Amino acid sequence: MELRSGAVILVLACMMYAQAGCGGKMEQGQHPSEATPAATPSETMVPEAERLVELARRDLSLRLGVAESEVSVASVTSEVWQDTSLGCPEPGKAYAQVLTPGYRIVLEAQDKRYEYHTDSTRVVYCQRS
Repeated sequence: MELRSGAVILVLACMMYAQAGCGGKMEQGQHPSEATPAATPSETMVPEAERLVELARRDLSLRLGVAESEVSVASVTSEVWQDTSLGCPEPGKAYAQVLTPGYRIVLEAQDKRYEYHTDSTRVVYCQRS
């Protein structure tokens, strides 16, 4: 059990370090969500995130019936979700209550933004009402 706790702490520390290094430039008094990206997402993403972004882009292009080239990446941020719902619980479903590292991916297409949440392998379209 001690090894697993240590592994979770190591994963969280690595994610926090990666997020700090990939953050955008913020002006004084600016909200973090308004930060301008330091570079385009493809220039700063780790290979795992790149793979998940491509899965999200493919899903959105199919949902909208547009070419993948018409779907752009607005932002990618590392997250630690509170459970395996990845922040997008479905009514009536039960989820393991375990900290789950992943990413919040925001895509743009047809002048709208679309949000996806991931763990290390799954990509979930997170439609907000």
